[in-house]
Amino acid sequence: MEKKKITWTKRILTLMVAVAVLLTSSLVTVPVYAASKPMVVSKYMLAKGEKFTLNVYNEPDNAKISYKSKKSAVASVNKKGVVTAKKPGKTDIVVTVKVGKKTYQAKTKVTVKKSLTAAEYVATTYAELALMYTSACDLAIANGWDQDADVVDTLNAVGDIVTAAGDMTKHPKNYSEEDFMDELDAIETAANGVLELLPIISEPAQ
Repeated sequence: MEKKKITWTKRILTLMVAVAVLLTSSLVTVPVYAASKPMVVSKYMLAKGEKFTLNVYNEPDNAKISYKSKKSAVASVNKKGVVTAKKPGKTDIVVTVKVGKKTYQAKTKVTVKKSLTAAEYVATTYAELALMYTSACDLAIANGWDQDADVVDTLNAVGDIVTAAGDMTKHPKNYSEEDFMDELDAIETAANGVLELLPIISEPAQ
């Protein structure tokens, strides 16, 4: 069960990275993003040996981004934002975004453990999914898709999953191991929903 769970959650994390990369690419950047402060997920948990890509949301055009780990022995980060968990502990990954004369900084608190429970995987994927959901909603509104019933239904369904994951993260004792495993299924469904929606909402509504 443990091996199956870890393999399965890695699949979810890979899927969510794919969605995040599309959301942060210049192909879907719209003017509303330029007025917003660049954001990264505020915290992330990893099992030793795992990797994840730290994505910058609301990334302005022509931005120069750099990453630095305060404790690279715990988790290192390369110039592309790929974080590698090395040993149990905690560190901050500081992201610096430079646009012209303006400089923004954001921070992600990374916790590395020997292994993660299903509840911890829900907590860490919830944090990323919440940012994806917010970015997708902003994109849909900016391109005029907020009046389309199908788009709204999809985003509302994703929003429900985000809300549920958030409650499970805040009140883990109220849920069973099976509940968390089911929620990971739901999070994967939500990430797929955003991925399928992106080609539509990335273009202006007709």
